[in-house]
Amino acid sequence: MEEVNVVQTKNGTVSVASAFAGHKEAIQQRDHKFLRIAVEEAYKGVDCEDGGPFGAIIVCNDEIVARCHNMVLRNTDPTAHAEVTVIRKACEKLNQIELSDCEIYASCEPCPMCFGAIHLSRVKVGNALLFLRFSIYLYLLLMLKEFH
Repeated sequence: MEEVNVVQTKNGTVSVASAFAGHKEAIQQRDHKFLRIAVEEAYKGVDCEDGGPFGAIIVCNDEIVARCHNMVLRNTDPTAHAEVTVIRKACEKLNQIELSDCEIYASCEPCPMCFGAIHLSRVKVGNALLFLRFSIYLYLLLMLKEFH
């Protein structure tokens, strides 16, 4: 049986870490693959001048169901954030409003409105810790791109 380490921090949060390194590595590769696609979608949105530098994808059974970037400027719609737009596309494509069998990957930490849409659609959030890492990564990449 696989060994599991449970770590409790000072503030009371609990982290469960698997001792099976291959499993963690496979999950990380999968998450990085899908987050990389979300970041590419963010670049696409900036290049098209559709909106801010944000991208998101929805995955079901390791297949991309929908992908989108921020469309606020193109649609003249302040709610057309990447996460909301990709949830709309996935619901339409799958003909259902509940996405509990799916995961969402976004290029950065979702705003409160997008978290609300994620909650209402019941879509799972792909590795939340990587959201923060990639938001910093995306910001730095976009800043470097702007200054070159």
